[in-house]
Amino acid sequence: MHFDNEGHLVVSPREVQALAFSDKNKLINTVLLPGTPRAISTYSQYCRLLYHIADKIGIHPNNLLLKGSTKIGFSIAPRPEKVWMEYGPASDLDLAIVDAGFFQVVDYEVGRWEWNPDNRGRMFLNRRLLNEYRKRTDHKGRFDCFRFFDLPTIPSMERLRECLESAPVEDCCGFPRLLRAFVFRDWWGVWKRYDFDLYCLCRGLQQVKDPLPPGGEAPRVYQETEEPESEELD
Repeated sequence: MHFDNEGHLVVSPREVQALAFSDKNKLINTVLLPGTPRAISTYSQYCRLLYHIADKIGIHPNNLLLKGSTKIGFSIAPRPEKVWMEYGPASDLDLAIVDAGFFQVVDYEVGRWEWNPDNRGRMFLNRRLLNEYRKRTDHKGRFDCFRFFDLPTIPSMERLRECLESAPVEDCCGFPRLLRAFVFRDWWGVWKRYDFDLYCLCRGLQQVKDPLPPGGEAPRVYQETEEPESEELD
């Protein structure tokens, strides 16, 4: 495990699996969070992408990071068809926005939208938005996080959508990729999200019936998998 000249962390699935069992804090703080994403060739291109987003939504660029398979080079999703698979052409860029002020604005606007009786009636017809609502109200699986694609059309999400669509993704990645955003209240929310994901990964690796395949020295070869379609709600 080492950093290359452009700040990419070169790490194997086997090393990630070992740390997931022995020291999750080290894995999160020194492997999953820092470094240039593998999907972006240079550190300067990564900075350019972050500075664009930071300028458009008015937060400090150090409160942004990319996570997921395009960050470390492979997926740790605890699913047999995805775990340890290298990222590929269809892999999204998952952006974490970690800012209490921005989170508060989103929270306030979502609350105002849900307060409208007409909107609440329409909300319960949308599975993804209803799931997000239940997570926030029953505290189960809550990570102080909003997924922008699960939210209604509110002013902060309109600005964020415009920001993501105008971001220089293709110039920075050399390839057109979908840029998705997750808005966290603070860094502890990011840590809790990763902690839960790693718990699910370790549980999947240890289950007696149909355990997940162990991590090897290299990622599994990329294969396209079907993702659930999102539902739009204005």
